[in-house]
Amino acid sequence: MKKRLFSVFIAVTLLGGCGKKSAPQPQAEASPTSAAMPTPPDAAVEASLDDVQKKIQAQQYESAVGSLVALNALPKTDKQRNEYSSQLRAANDALLQKAAQGDQQALQSQLILGRMLKGR
Repeated sequence: MKKRLFSVFIAVTLLGGCGKKSAPQPQAEASPTSAAMPTPPDAAVEASLDDVQKKIQAQQYESAVGSLVALNALPKTDKQRNEYSSQLRAANDALLQKAAQGDQQALQSQLILGRMLKGR
């Protein structure tokens, strides 16, 4: 169980930073209003955050934490960042509650999420 949870965590972490880097394509015109990093659409972030809540309710804790880790790596607007932080706290609270009831999977997932929150 620990190995599987750790594997998911490592895979998500590595996939976020891995990949073939291509040379940046020159743009015809750089508009002053364009952001340095594109942000995902609000609907995509909201759908991902809703999916996290559904996964926790379905006791798919590893998958929920993996989704949160993946979302953490994405650039976000202030609104998206606030929604993400809110969902992160809600997921942590839900996992703590399930772990307190004796759910070992929730405990393991909460430990990984806790490490992520502390930046370890």
